[in-house]
Amino acid sequence: MKLVKLFIITILITSCAATKVKVNTLNDASFDVDELNLTSVMIGPVWQPVLPLIDASAFNAKTNKIAAEIMEEEQKIIERYKELLVENIRKNVDAKLVLSSELNDSADKYRIEKGVNVEENENFPVVFFAEGDLNFFEFDKKGINVNAIFKNNEALSARIATITQELGVENVLISFTRIEVISPGMFGASAQTRLGTYLYLFNSSGKLVMDAYGWSKPVNIKGKEIQDYKIQLDNFHGLAILMGTELANYLK
Repeated sequence: MKLVKLFIITILITSCAATKVKVNTLNDASFDVDELNLTSVMIGPVWQPVLPLIDASAFNAKTNKIAAEIMEEEQKIIERYKELLVENIRKNVDAKLVLSSELNDSADKYRIEKGVNVEENENFPVVFFAEGDLNFFEFDKKGINVNAIFKNNEALSARIATITQELGVENVLISFTRIEVISPGMFGASAQTRLGTYLYLFNSSGKLVMDAYGWSKPVNIKGKEIQDYKIQLDNFHGLAILMGTELANYLK
């Protein structure tokens, strides 16, 4: 199977499940994918806006007040996220999907039982991992800049090149999902939330050869109740379906 050399597509979906999925693939040379190694499925800290300053600050205070409840829901649902992602990739993509539990013993030193701490994020200090998945990432202080963590990270690329040799695999596929707060209203009376999910495929040289992301349809919330955020956490199923369908268009 070969990735197209350079192909970017954006799909706008009008359903209530999801509004957008985008896949970027870049292949400077022939790249065959017979096997995908899903090493890490994560839920990261809630992304919180900083502008407009007064509005964002007021709304963020409400989110932070129930941060423990939000993280509890994230920890409860992470295993379901992995199940849905695996189900939809296997359903749509011909390449064999290998899970972290099927990797050789060299993977054991990277395994995470529940999550890892994010430095200096007082309200959302944990990135949750599906049980037994692998962590070889260094999250920034807030754990929110996905491009800095996964896309534009030479240290991560070098680390992955070493790890693929240790594991005897040709690539690693990672998944990162988070609630994202956008468009805070006047004085933080309300805001919109969406669920953002991101996939990154690295080859054995540590080069990012594919990334994909999807956003659920934004929902306007007051932000005081856990249900406001759980609504978005429950939207991963629709995103997983779209991810699996779109990956099938690029992994040939």
